[in-house]
Amino acid sequence: MNKNYMTALILALIALTLIVFFVFLLAGAVKDGELTLTNKTNKLEVFKDSTQLKYDFSAGEIDSIDVDLLSESFVITESDDNKIHVKFEEEAFSKMPDISVKNKTLFITSGKSNILNVGNYHDARIYIELPKNSSFQQVNAELKSGSIKVSDIELKAEQVSLKSHSGSIKVESVNCEDLTAKSLSGQVKIESLVAKDADCSSLSGSIKIENLIADNFTADSKSGSIEITAEKLGKTAKINAISGSVKLALPKNADFSLTCSSTSGSLKSDFGKLKKGVTFKNKGGKADISIKTTSGSVKVSAI
Repeated sequence: MNKNYMTALILALIALTLIVFFVFLLAGAVKDGELTLTNKTNKLEVFKDSTQLKYDFSAGEIDSIDVDLLSESFVITESDDNKIHVKFEEEAFSKMPDISVKNKTLFITSGKSNILNVGNYHDARIYIELPKNSSFQQVNAELKSGSIKVSDIELKAEQVSLKSHSGSIKVESVNCEDLTAKSLSGQVKIESLVAKDADCSSLSGSIKIENLIADNFTADSKSGSIEITAEKLGKTAKINAISGSVKLALPKNADFSLTCSSTSGSLKSDFGKLKKGVTFKNKGGKADISIKTTSGSVKVSAI
């Protein structure tokens, strides 16, 4: 038996072992269209409906959500029952997401490559459905290249952090103690925001916040306009735009003091004449508002 024959035999045995391993792996993971994953703290059942995979959790299992993704987009919406569902289209992923639960925190992360499924990774979306009126300790989502969307539900949590390095952030409604919404390259848009402390920023993109109720609010855009419609500002509001206009709408009876500065741009207000660097007071001046622009106009309107 020569050396070449022995080498070929060893390689053949290794190949056969790998084939058997993958066959048993798939046989154990998929049974009658149902895929079951197990980790140390929770058993996750995945029901396969056409090309859609769905993970189901009871509401009591989860009190925090942590999402860390590469190129996938992330959508939060309302569940049609009292359970939490994580859904995604299998064919859209070249890398299947990893989903796990530890210490009552649901983790969703970009996973390892799936050799059986090579799809359009850049169009992949992960949906999480939450029960109506559910509340969480923390909801954190950070995406490297993908958009974040919250629709058809009021997202309630003590702390909410939504970050996208290259993608928009669009939220229909959020109610929390502490909010961070940050996009390096994309629009930040929130239709209804109630928070004790809120920080919204975009390095290259516009910021639009409506129906704002906050004690402390910050909006910062390096290159893009800022448009804020506030129902109530409690203590402080700082709005900064380097290259872009600022529009702030306040109730007619709002109690605030306002200081504006603009290197290149006009200042207009329905409440009274504004002068650069001079504090304007409406009523007692309770809420301290600061608006700064380098290149852009400022418009403060009464609603």
